[in-house]
Amino acid sequence: MKKVAICVGHSRGDKGAVSIGGVTEWDYNVKVADRLKDILERTGVNVTVFDHYPASTYEGAMGWLAQSLNKLELDCAIELHFNSASPEAEGYEYLYWGGSLPGKRLAECFQSAHQDLLMPQNNRGIKAISIGDRGAAFLRKPKTVCLICEPFFGSSEKEWGLFEDDAGRDNLARAYANGLADFLDIKLTIPFRRAPEASPVDPGCKARNNEIRDRVERIKSHLLEIEKLLPHDP
Repeated sequence: MKKVAICVGHSRGDKGAVSIGGVTEWDYNVKVADRLKDILERTGVNVTVFDHYPASTYEGAMGWLAQSLNKLELDCAIELHFNSASPEAEGYEYLYWGGSLPGKRLAECFQSAHQDLLMPQNNRGIKAISIGDRGAAFLRKPKTVCLICEPFFGSSEKEWGLFEDDAGRDNLARAYANGLADFLDIKLTIPFRRAPEASPVDPGCKARNNEIRDRVERIKSHLLEIEKLLPHDP
């Protein structure tokens, strides 16, 4: 049985960045983690969710988390986040420990799944992290393969609009599930694919449809006028 850990970033109480919708990273991603856990468990994957790190500092939290992850003998672990910067910043990226070839492969699986399943975004690529970089402790301390997920910018009105509601969270969880299935070499119980985009409506066809609707409304109006002229039963 495959074993995976889903870690919710900023679980030591700081809650992380706040989106333009007023939702924190932790509040957003704890729901994504629950949805992802459900998808994976239905496929037979053993899933552990960590959404509380009992420490007051980042280093302390990562030390505790690494010890907890090492006890589980996992196939991989991911930590859920979203980015925040200027309103113009957009795109998705996946971070892995620079010295880890399995970590690079996991990042590539997630990047591919994101691109295949979700609405088009700016692909910021996979990024190798080294000591001193953001997220380095989570990626290097545990013995298992680790990945940090940054699927969008919460500071972008456009991207927040893609992911803010339940449907957006579900789509993101499905993309993560596809990435994990690819890395673990398993088949999901319910395979997820991007829904086909609606074909653009031909302008000529749209004009004809509007003309037909106008004619129908005029006929209805005439029938009502005729009905008023009909004799009524006493």
